[in-house]
Amino acid sequence: LAACPYRFFLRRMAGLSPVEDPEEAVSLTPAEEGAVLHDILRGMGEEAAGTGAWPDPGPVARRVFARFARENPTGWPGLYRIRCREIESAAEDFAARERERQGSDAASAVEAVELPFLLPETGELPPLRGRVDRIDRGPSGEVEVVDYKWRDGTRESLPLERMRAGLSHQIPVYLEFARTRSSEARATLLFLRREIRSVTLTASRWSDHREPWIGALKHWLALLAEGFFPPLPHHRFTFGGRMPPRYCDSCPYRDHCRVSPAFEGARRETEALAGLLARDGRFRNIAPLRPGK
Repeated sequence: LAACPYRFFLRRMAGLSPVEDPEEAVSLTPAEEGAVLHDILRGMGEEAAGTGAWPDPGPVARRVFARFARENPTGWPGLYRIRCREIESAAEDFAARERERQGSDAASAVEAVELPFLLPETGELPPLRGRVDRIDRGPSGEVEVVDYKWRDGTRESLPLERMRAGLSHQIPVYLEFARTRSSEARATLLFLRREIRSVTLTASRWSDHREPWIGALKHWLALLAEGFFPPLPHHRFTFGGRMPPRYCDSCPYRDHCRVSPAFEGARRETEALAGLLARDGRFRNIAPLRPGK
């Protein structure tokens, strides 16, 4: 919704499923690689939760690779084996890191993996639903929610400004959930491609940003309640004044959007859209969150 209300309407409200172009599957997509790695880490995490020790990923990886190959196209066999080896190597590096952390005095134990949650509506927030990859419990009862990311984390940092503008919700929602299990809570994104890197936000630090996030979330939900779904192309509307990701380039609905940068003549159409939104009172509270360039 916050990236592009129009795309949200087409996908979530109208229920339009984009038609994918048929193509030969040569190798796994990044999304498929991430799903395979998540399955491996889930199996390893279940064993770690039961025994207290992180296992060798080899047996779990072989089962996951075989099941994926039975149920999905894998592309060229040689490339599939190469991708599987890369994924297993990442799981090995992950296991080595977790074993090293277990040796410290402040080591946490795996409490649960792939845990769904539903937080009821409160006076501040709507109902929140999600699923966490892993929950760790520290020696003093503190809780850490861990989310695995299959991408390079070299340039990753906490998107605090985007959170305050209601443009990034994963970490805030995880922290809301973690706080129901312990007053000492934190949320960590663990990036596993190439070198392992982590980004962590504690509940105490988040308290300085929580109120602006809640306020921004209410503005976005009000836009939804109004039934107002304008397109917000990435080349014209920023994320809180910063350059947004180029989401229009990969949007499955770009052929239907006259303000997409892929549309010939988009400049004239986009300027008309910006003028319309500047006059529309329904967009008044959103404009500071998604200011134009």
